[in-house]
Amino acid sequence: MKVSIKHIKCPMTKESRDLAKVFIEFLQKRFPLNHDITVLFLGERTGTMTTGSRNNDHVLKVLTKKRLNRDILKTLSHEWVHEYQHSILGRERGPDIGGQNEDEANSYAGRLMKIFEKEHPEFTELVYEGFKNTLKRIDLISEQFVKKDKELIQEQFLLEMKKIGIDKLPYSYSALKQFVDPETMDIHYNKHYKGYVKKLNDALSNKKGEMELEDIIKTISKFDTKVRNNAGGAFNHALFWKMLSPKKQTPKGDILERILKQFGSFKKFKEEFNKVSMDNFGSGWCWLVLTKTNRLKIMSTPNQDNPLMNIIDGGGYPLLGLDLWEHAYYLKYRNKRDQYIKNFWDCVNWEFVNSLYDLKTNKKETINESVDRREKSALKWLNKKFGDLTPVVVDNRTYYIDEDRKPLFYYHQDSKYKDIYINYERIWSFFNSIFGLNTLQTQEILKVWLEETYNLKGVTPPFWKL
Repeated sequence: MKVSIKHIKCPMTKESRDLAKVFIEFLQKRFPLNHDITVLFLGERTGTMTTGSRNNDHVLKVLTKKRLNRDILKTLSHEWVHEYQHSILGRERGPDIGGQNEDEANSYAGRLMKIFEKEHPEFTELVYEGFKNTLKRIDLISEQFVKKDKELIQEQFLLEMKKIGIDKLPYSYSALKQFVDPETMDIHYNKHYKGYVKKLNDALSNKKGEMELEDIIKTISKFDTKVRNNAGGAFNHALFWKMLSPKKQTPKGDILERILKQFGSFKKFKEEFNKVSMDNFGSGWCWLVLTKTNRLKIMSTPNQDNPLMNIIDGGGYPLLGLDLWEHAYYLKYRNKRDQYIKNFWDCVNWEFVNSLYDLKTNKKETINESVDRREKSALKWLNKKFGDLTPVVVDNRTYYIDEDRKPLFYYHQDSKYKDIYINYERIWSFFNSIFGLNTLQTQEILKVWLEETYNLKGVTPPFWKL
């Protein structure tokens, strides 16, 4: 594979041109091409190009006039990735704005620059040539200013931590299509549920201290109507998503035994639940509740009220709920609420319902309930920032990467390996400086988080740095 480099009316110095050669060798190692290419460094734009372009003749064009070396190299890496996508991966050219190819090229261009700068610190000044005076001014910033800036970052972060989080939908919008159509699920989750959470956080923005959603629900009488409606909407829906399953489940375990004992048969239980659901006038919910006297009870609540609220007579802890608002079913069922209620039983997540029942009757603590508030906050932060990583398998290793293609951790698929490798640099400063947690506490929290969020059981500290 040969790279032909040409400079056409190009203002780059000899040092900058030599830098470009080293960078091209670096690109070939990271994204190897198996054919000859030509790289043109141009002083003026040609055709419709902005800062760079490539064509089917394997020619990459990069604009250099009035640009920093770093920007030139980043454009080159962007077009190099496009060449790799086209000639090695066999992809068709996508749209110039958006689309998989363009998003991937943007992401890798930035990442490649960071890797190159780390591997070649001797080129730092040359890469950032033109920023020297700015860098000198930055070096003169007083320690007091830096300290104040850190305090502001920490304060803003802690304010963010106070917010009620959004639970991830545990399945796709179309996974429950036998019960609810994809469009309804999309609107229900993204518009209604997320809307409740946003309005709740807005209403709580002037409240002091960190508040858990369940604690707000239990003490709802202390709050105004706006908080009551939106906290109920946020809490009810967060439960509702978990109470549904794409795979039809058969009720079993302790909850089934209690239903049979108290209602006589599962059929009678369903009939009563269906009747209470149909009798609910207007908007509201139907619930299977565990009362304070440890008995099961079927009841309905209006609007977004919840049986756990301290303003509800004869309430208790909700084990199973059905959303009876029209927005939950109207696109698919129109006015046939009875059909919606009937189909609900094909999607009940009985494993989750049974786990709630066991938790509340046996007084078991969940992992989250067994840790202190600092550790709860740390777990909450981990889920908010890294709770939706994508698994990618490379060389018998599973990497969990974010939207910028940065891995947070990986492990060996081979069962004989139990080590988890974690990018500590991305989390340690928060755990240590903001939450005040030491290494052992951090490792234990990471173990809990990996089990709860990614179902990686059996891994034990210490973890290894990525």
